[in-house]
Amino acid sequence: MYNDEQLEPIRIEVETIENILNEINGIIREYSDSEPDIRIKAALASFIAQFYNGVENIMKRIMKINGRTLPKGENWPAELFNQFIESDDPNTPVLFRGPDVLIYKKLRKFSHIVYHGYSFRLEYELMKSNVMGLQDSFKSFVQNLKANNLI
Repeated sequence: MYNDEQLEPIRIEVETIENILNEINGIIREYSDSEPDIRIKAALASFIAQFYNGVENIMKRIMKINGRTLPKGENWPAELFNQFIESDDPNTPVLFRGPDVLIYKKLRKFSHIVYHGYSFRLEYELMKSNVMGLQDSFKSFVQNLKANNLI
């Protein structure tokens, strides 16, 4: 069982991600029938990347409180994510299932592009397609955290 000191950073990340998701949804609603300007596209790309970064921070925190070492090397983000899809270790909960796996894999790749490229060059329709279903996927993620007593 985990104590409040261990779980508080996860709770804070979940709250932050919820705020980011509200911003993402606000931009998508505001520009449902039109293409946003370059500043809004860059902001949206940043919010999407921050969303995934928050999820990744939660995975890293879980690894830490369970005494597990983080993957190393060039592909560590994918390796970390994969540990939460299926695990032989009873201390590593499954947080992603079914269609949510694909959604989060797309987000991980997208955030890599944002952090290592020019986010203002990204296509708005690509960004919109990356966040379709995100609200429901995040609800599932939070439910999986709760089911594993992590929030």
